[in-house]
Order: sequence, then C-alpha cells, then structure tokens
Amino acid sequence: VPGRTSMESSDSTHRVVIGTDQFDSEIVYYCVPSIMDKAFLTARLKNKSGTPILPGMARLYMEDNFIGDSYQELVVQDAAFEVAFNKDDRINILFQPLKKSEDSVSMFGSDIRLKSQFQTQFMSLIPEPVTLIVKDQIPYSLSDKISVEITESSPEHAKVTKKGITTWELTLNPGEKQLLQFGYTVEYPKDLKVVVN
Repeated sequence: VPGRTSMESSDSTHRVVIGTDQFDSEIVYYCVPSIMDKAFLTARLKNKSGTPILPGMARLYMEDNFIGDSYQELVVQDAAFEVAFNKDDRINILFQPLKKSEDSVSMFGSDIRLKSQFQTQFMSLIPEPVTLIVKDQIPYSLSDKISVEITESSPEHAKVTKKGITTWELTLNPGEKQLLQFGYTVEYPKDLKVVVN
C-alpha cells in the first residue's frame, strides 16, 4: 500500500487502494439473437501491469456510473482478458425464423431431411461504428448416421466449432440496417428417432 492509510476502528469492511493501472481496450458487443434480442458491451484488454491480476469481485463503472459487480478470474501478466458490462439498448436486434420443412430424400424415401432458415436484422444507434460478435448454434451429431450441413450464411460466418457454435463478426455503422441470413439441414435415416431443437 503506497504511503499511510488511516481507518476507523470498527468491525465494518474498509477498502484501501493498493495501486491503479490503465489498459488500452477494444470495445466489442456480443449477442445471441435466437436466445435474446440484446447486445452486451464487452471490453477486450491485455494485462500490462507487470503483475498478475488476482481473482475476486470487481466493481464495474462506465463514465463514472456504477454498472454492477462481476467476478474476475486470475489474469497472468501479459495475458488477454475480457470484462463484460451490461446490455446496450442502442443496438436493435430482430430475430425471425423464416422456414422449417421436412422432406423424404434418397431414391426410396428412406432418409429424412429437415431444413431450417433464420434471419436477423441489426441496427445501431451508437454514433460511431461498432464491432458486433454474433453467435448461434446449429445441431451437431455424434453419430455418422446423422449429417448436418450449413446451407446458407450471409454474410459468411467466421467459424464453426465442433459443437456447432457459429460466429459472425459484423461492423455496424450508425443508423445502418444489416441482415444476417442463416440456414442448415439435418439428414438422417427414417427409422432413426431424432429430436432437433
């Protein structure tokens, strides 16, 4: 603790500043439109303090306004980390399922193909361009009898994990509307019971 600090003699909790640091940050927004029509502000940072950031509760402020409390994991020196803030209502999100269909495929109709299509519209009321990370999930299978294929992705998705987590990275300009269209098929034998959520 730099210098001396005086505290009252009592059984209440006291907070003492033991140091301050400033980090350059990249502001991005995250959303999962099929679950919630809200975007959440997140700061990407790198620990350049020269020491680890110990785990514990962190109090979050934005422009001197208290946002809330968040638990911060251990961050070692020079490691990248993220701090999640609250939702930002200045990004409007409208998610719409477009079409679901079921067809028999193959020569003798022995396979079933389920087709799903979705559309999400975004508009930002923030006065500068922002980066929006959009996530969704397609079905994934552990069986070689079930095949899943992305049939449409506009704009092109950035990546898909083994468990079907699909990610897009969009740049939203002020007042500009952007559409994301997405579709996939699930194909499996007719005699196999499959539930697709």
